[in-house]
Amino acid sequence: MRIVPGILARSAKEFSRQAKCVAWASKVHVDVMDGKFVRQKTSQGKISTSVQFHLMVRDAQKYLRGKEIIVHAESKSPLVILKNAKTKGLRAGIAFNPETSVIRELINAADFALVMTVNPGRSGQKMLRNALKKIKLIKKLKRISVGVDGGINFSTILAAKKAGADFVVATSAVTLAKDPRKAFKELKKLCR
Repeated sequence: MRIVPGILARSAKEFSRQAKCVAWASKVHVDVMDGKFVRQKTSQGKISTSVQFHLMVRDAQKYLRGKEIIVHAESKSPLVILKNAKTKGLRAGIAFNPETSVIRELINAADFALVMTVNPGRSGQKMLRNALKKIKLIKKLKRISVGVDGGINFSTILAAKKAGADFVVATSAVTLAKDPRKAFKELKKLCR
């Protein structure tokens, strides 16, 4: 199982700090929030590694950039966004909030899926383990990579692995650690 460090920053200064914390990572998950889909807004900045943009925004069409995006099933026209992203040559994933049912049409249009195990908008929340059941359901519908985002830490990462996750997003467990790289390595060690 792969671990992708995450960045959730409310200011350019905080983004810069978190980006430096995970500059060694081969890929970073960046949360993009517009204050409409979720109440919070995030800030972005420069980053020197491969980025997976997690679009927690009402109208994701405005944010189609980079090489990889994740759009929410609950956002405006997710199927159209997935198709438009692919037309632009982006790898496109679909995310499902904890209370949202898996939608076959969206799974079929996506390159990968992300199961949210917290309600989006804040880092450091407690994992809603019941949402992990979606992983098997998604994999029955289509052979795709399925990730988990939300509440990933030293006590929950094995639950995600046992549920069949191919990757997890670890934000506060890595970026708030005294030594982010060491925390990342320790999370990886737990998953062997």
